[in-house]
Parts: sequence; structure tokens; C-alpha cells
Amino acid sequence: SATLARVPSCVSYTVPTTACNTILRIKPRLMPDQTGCTPGSPTPTLPTAVFTVTCPQATLSGEAAICSGNTAQMPIFLANVPTGCTNLSGNYALNGGAPVAFGPLPISDDMATLSGLGTPGIITLTHVSFSGGGCTSCPASVTGSFTLTVANNPANPVPTDVAVCSGQPSAISANGAPDLIWYSDMAGTMVIGGGNSMIINQTGPLTVYVQSVNPDNACRSAIVAVPLVFNMPPVATADD
Repeated sequence: SATLARVPSCVSYTVPTTACNTILRIKPRLMPDQTGCTPGSPTPTLPTAVFTVTCPQATLSGEAAICSGNTAQMPIFLANVPTGCTNLSGNYALNGGAPVAFGPLPISDDMATLSGLGTPGIITLTHVSFSGGGCTSCPASVTGSFTLTVANNPANPVPTDVAVCSGQPSAISANGAPDLIWYSDMAGTMVIGGGNSMIINQTGPLTVYVQSVNPDNACRSAIVAVPLVFNMPPVATADD
């Protein structure tokens, strides 16, 4: 709660948290005994003081979908951030479980971002607090939820036909689903083909690489190395 005070110090009113985001009209009165603050006339003798009470609020909304092994970021939207407060800390719960502490997170443009989330479920805030130079601590309400979905990656493809004829167009193949992409490098930066098979025309030696990709969610398997076996074509000889 916050305290609204006047001189002398005993003339004060403590604002309850239920008054957040409302307008308070306080009708002060003078006490006959200013030193002891004994009750005086109930009739207001000073102008009505009007206060707009704004309390900080932290809100979650939206969702994210990631592939297994990756992590997501969750934005925390803030309103009425207290003056001087530059960081946010608190606790969140996953699927109503035990609170998990986070922070301090930097606040920028009335938003803090929590990173490193990788477990699927519904996330809710249970408590937040502010900090920073000149920051005055005050209660904050928490609302909303954030949904995280984690999709499984496809199984690694299995090479099935890796023998080729040196210097001749030859088909190589692998089993995998849903889609296969072939690369010339282990990092997967140079695509050389797609599908369960592709044509190679090399003289060797050569290693290519293949990966399963789910087109519905873009989740990927590991990249599998496929060393090719080069066979020399037969040499025709003429009879004497």
C-alpha cells in the first residue's frame, strides 16, 4: 500500500491495494488539538483532495511453438512501472506447479523478457517485484498466461544406397520422413538436393550429408554424414 500524507505527520491515509487504478477523493478536516490529533468536527474544513491511484501491473499473453532442444522467450508486459525501477524479478508457475524464481530482468519500453523456456505448458506469474536506483517498492498485480508448445524432431535419416560409379551419374538414397534435404557440408549451409534420393556425378572421394525436415513445423533431425563408395567402371579390352 502507499501512504498519502499532509502536515502534521499524523494526518495521513493508507491506500489499500483494492484501490488500485481508481480515483480517491479524500476530505481532510482540521483537528481541534493539532498536537494530539483528537477527533474534531466531521465537517471537512479543507478542500477535497483527489488522487488517481495507479498501481503496477504485469501481464502475460500469447504463445510460442518451438522444436525439441530449442528454447523460447516470453514477454512480460508492464503497466505503471514505478519511477526509477529498471529491473523486474519474481516467480512463475508452469501448469500450476511450484513457483520458479526469475530475474532480475531489465525493463525496456514497459516490457521485460524471460528467456530459456523449454518445457511445454501454461505459464502464469505468481509474484513480481521491481528494483533499481531510486525505485520505491510497491505491490503489483499479475494477470494472464503464456502457452508454450514443444514439437518433437523427426528421426534421423538412414542412408540406404551409397555406392556410385566414379565419373558417372549415380543415384544415392536414404530413408527418412517427412522430407529429406541433402547438403555438401556438415553445417547444412549448402543445399545440393531434396527427397529420398538424388543423382551424384563425381570421381570421389566424397561425403554428403542428409537431414529429415518436418514441413509442418520446420523441426529438423540431426544432420547425418553419408560417405559415398566409389566404384570404378569396367574397362573394355579388345581381343588380339
